[in-house]
Amino acid sequence: MAPPRHKRNVSPWPSRIAFGPIILAYLALPVAEALFILKSSANIPISDTWGYVGIIVKFTTTGSIKWSHITRFYGDGRPVLERFGLLMDAKYFGLNVQLVKLGSVVVGILETACAIWAVRLALPRARNLVVLVAAYPVALAIFCWSNWQNLLDEWNLMNLAAVALSFLAVLLAVRLRSGRGTSRYVTPLAILVCAVASFTGESGTLSWIACGLVLWVPLSRSRLVEKFVFSGIGVVFLAVYFSGDKKVVPGHPLHHLAKVVEFALSCLGNGLLGGSGSQLGTARAFGIAEVAVVAILAGLFVANRRFRQDGAVQVALGLIAFSFMGAVATGVSRVSLGLSTSMSSRYVVLSFPALIGIYLVLLRLLTTGGGDRARFSFGLKRAGLMALPCLFAIAFCAFAVSNDVDQARPAGARHAYYVALKHMACDPGAYTTAQLSRFDHTGDLKAHQKKLLLVQISDLRRAKLSVFSDGYCKAYLQHSTHGSTS
Repeated sequence: MAPPRHKRNVSPWPSRIAFGPIILAYLALPVAEALFILKSSANIPISDTWGYVGIIVKFTTTGSIKWSHITRFYGDGRPVLERFGLLMDAKYFGLNVQLVKLGSVVVGILETACAIWAVRLALPRARNLVVLVAAYPVALAIFCWSNWQNLLDEWNLMNLAAVALSFLAVLLAVRLRSGRGTSRYVTPLAILVCAVASFTGESGTLSWIACGLVLWVPLSRSRLVEKFVFSGIGVVFLAVYFSGDKKVVPGHPLHHLAKVVEFALSCLGNGLLGGSGSQLGTARAFGIAEVAVVAILAGLFVANRRFRQDGAVQVALGLIAFSFMGAVATGVSRVSLGLSTSMSSRYVVLSFPALIGIYLVLLRLLTTGGGDRARFSFGLKRAGLMALPCLFAIAFCAFAVSNDVDQARPAGARHAYYVALKHMACDPGAYTTAQLSRFDHTGDLKAHQKKLLLVQISDLRRAKLSVFSDGYCKAYLQHSTHGSTS
């Protein structure tokens, strides 16, 4: 009989000391994003928010509005959370849209927590420090400024929220499928998260489909009651959600399928690249490579039963499905605006979950062994475990860091743009139609749109909201008058 092995006593202090730098590195990400938002924008509504100003002013002056003003369709979804947030911001903070934009920091923290949870599933036996190191490249990409349109345009905050909540819903669906813990609480929580995600807009409704795939693929007889309850409620919810109001017709005929696919591939590739319209070909190549990698992993998923039942792989299935569906849906509705639209920074966040899914599967493949593979030495296995996050950081996060540098350069110019909008709002009569067109991203303000904009600016002034809430306009007008007389 072999003598019992004695475990070596390893001092915990080195690992505890290493926690300090990694925690600081994590904390630096939301702080940097908050500073980026504050340095690049100002307290003035932009783009789509102006279409809701009338309702906001009515709510702040009368204290009530019709329920349909919150729940009605906008585009292909119902952005209830966005509208409710703007109403509460107007009521308690005078419509300080900077606070709404800073909500992206909170959303980023939620998505980072989900990423750490997912990496823990991929590395079930690793130490907490290793999990944090392995998840950091994902966190770095989550807080990347390549999706600056979602950070600086308060209405686009819901794109970020849709992804974070869908990520959480997929994790809960995996927990429900595995049957770990108290599943009677997991089922209603997963339903609640999917419902809340749906009220961020059309992207959030994809969470129901992604979670359904996780629950039913591969087929299993376990947890059938919970699966049918979730699926049944999901079908009813989506049927009610998309009923009633007349929705926007897709912007491009579906018989132009090749263009839609090309748009979707570019959109997926830009999740890694975070580039501009001039890099459309590169983004498309990245998208094709991404689909090829997913196809190879799908082959492993079909061939290996143990692989199919793995929690990290199931999370990856949900995330990849979410991104692919989102890319195709975006292509159907936006391809009429041109293929270069796929490179818009607002879509980067919708494409990134697929990359997270691929990363999780690669991590799990590297750390799952059996038979002869299990005989590899611990040193080699640990070296491989640490190598993958490092390679991922070099290969992918190089783009994230590069994009951060690129987006930090025009921060001053963007802030000046927002300040110019504040000045126009303070004294719109002093500016031409061409100058007032800067309130809209298209830069093309029609005569009736100009008239509506002037009414909305007047409403904000009357209700003392946004730029009119803190005496900014009074000081600006006094300064401009003094400057003109002198």
